[in-house]
Amino acid sequence: MKIRIHHFFDIIRDFGSGKEITPHPHGHSYHRIAKLIDNDATIEMELLIASDAICEGCSHLVNGICDDIITHRTDFSGKEDFNNHLDVRIMEVCGLKAN
Repeated sequence: MKIRIHHFFDIIRDFGSGKEITPHPHGHSYHRIAKLIDNDATIEMELLIASDAICEGCSHLVNGICDDIITHRTDFSGKEDFNNHLDVRIMEVCGLKAN
């Protein structure tokens, strides 16, 4: 499965907090991928800095790019740029490489 590392971390966070993971109004596959990971801890993952299996079906995924915006930061306005920045930093800190 191809996945952004921050999406994997989000799933682990939600499992740990006991959050109920249900379908989202944007239509992405977060709930489906979380269930796959929960059901098979040995599932192989390829880390990406790009749209991934979770992004599939999202109303904000346009030609493979997220067109959603964020408002909680002043240094980023586009979610795609922020997510790429976040994934690069997490992977650097963890000593991991994409693909």
